[in-house]
Amino acid sequence: MPYANEHAARIHDYKYIEFEPASGSRSVERRDCINPPEIDTQQNIVGKGILYYDGTPKSEYSWNINHLDGEISFVERIMPGALKDVDLSDVVGLFNHDTNMILGRVSAGSMKIDHQADHVRYTISPGNTTIAKDVSEWIKRKEVKGSSFSFIPGDQRIIEEKDKYIREILSIWNVYDIGPVTFPAYQNTTAEISRMLIQDNSRIKTHLLRRAKLRLTLAQMYH
Repeated sequence: MPYANEHAARIHDYKYIEFEPASGSRSVERRDCINPPEIDTQQNIVGKGILYYDGTPKSEYSWNINHLDGEISFVERIMPGALKDVDLSDVVGLFNHDTNMILGRVSAGSMKIDHQADHVRYTISPGNTTIAKDVSEWIKRKEVKGSSFSFIPGDQRIIEEKDKYIREILSIWNVYDIGPVTFPAYQNTTAEISRMLIQDNSRIKTHLLRRAKLRLTLAQMYH
């Protein structure tokens, strides 16, 4: 059984599937924010690292993929409060998620993380290093286009709405790094995320299989 504490209930036209991934299925994921980081008056690097869902499409991640049964739409939301129980005391500020490009670290006092109503903001005090100077200059020149963070999701909820699946991340177990990235490349990683959601969620696989069989039956009936 791939998931524990799994249950589903039909509510209006939606189907809610709440589950907690089994320990063996946890994996590190990355999400990007297209808001460019900035340099404040103290020459700190400041950016929005994590966006919370605020009820509007702009706070969602959305994409389409082609599946054997046709095009499937996915929407993902990081729900407010998802980080309330996360220990952020040793989060590292990395450039492009590269562990060789350290910009700051919370435990070292060179990085601070603040919870805002609709996002998590990071502030990094750059050190006297080549990479810190370079990244600061690139940000000033508007050559760094966004921020990103690495995390392990916790409790989640999948909402089935006709041909669309909405993944709501209700809690996050761990955050490893947050920092600026050259390309907010969420669009380039959606295929992998989609594959993970389909393969790791038995409910979605079942829904897709049933839908494919239904369409095949209807095609045979009317042709």
